Amino acid sequence: MAVPATGKPAMTRKERAELTRGRLLAAAVDHFTNRPYDEVAVGEIAQAAGTAHGVVFHHFGSKRGLYLEALREVARRLNEIHVVEEHEEPAVLIRHQLGKHLAFMTEHPGFALSLVHGGIGTDPETREIFEETRSFANERLCATLGLDGTTPSLRLTLRAAAGGIDEVTLQWVESGCAFPAERVVDALLLLLASALEGAARLDPGLDVTEAAGVLVTAAAGAGGGH
Repeated sequence: MAVPATGKPAMTRKERAELTRGRLLAAAVDHFTNRPYDEVAVGEIAQAAGTAHGVVFHHFGSKRGLYLEALREVARRLNEIHVVEEHEEPAVLIRHQLGKHLAFMTEHPGFALSLVHGGIGTDPETREIFEETRSFANERLCATLGLDGTTPSLRLTLRAAAGGIDEVTLQWVESGCAFPAERVVDALLLLLASALEGAARLDPGLDVTEAAGVLVTAAAGAGGGH
């Protein structure tokens, strides 16, 4: 293998292709973060990535294909928020996760809009990506609270709560963050507590007293005094 003047081995064709793909994906995330799908041109993304227009189609097949990969990347980052070292009390952990969720969506307003309105119209793959992200967040929440996330009533009410959290987040972002983030987190914690109580109403054999109490305590803690 030839060694250039820098002393580093030259990249292989596969490595160069992977690097180009990564630049395109990063540029797509950046563009779709700040503008709706229909307002972003493939040429803009290619130019930002320093490559030719046709290379986008080589790697992703279409603008939609690139958009879906960008959504998957954002979903992956969003999922990371809910993977934490569980050495803190549940109330602290959940409050911290919701705070990071708000911050993430504030930094990615275009995807916050997609989260609520389904991306490209009613595109089923777009919806599937976000449904998986919501399910993952609810699974982590249940694990932190010591609940069985497969319980039908919990799946039902927490799924509804996830939609409510997304809508609150979007409206908050679009309002220019009119309320302090800590108070929004308080509201979301109480929304989740209500979802647990709703699940117990559907399934009287489900005991959520302790778990709901954790959420109410979290809302009355770090943020409740603001």
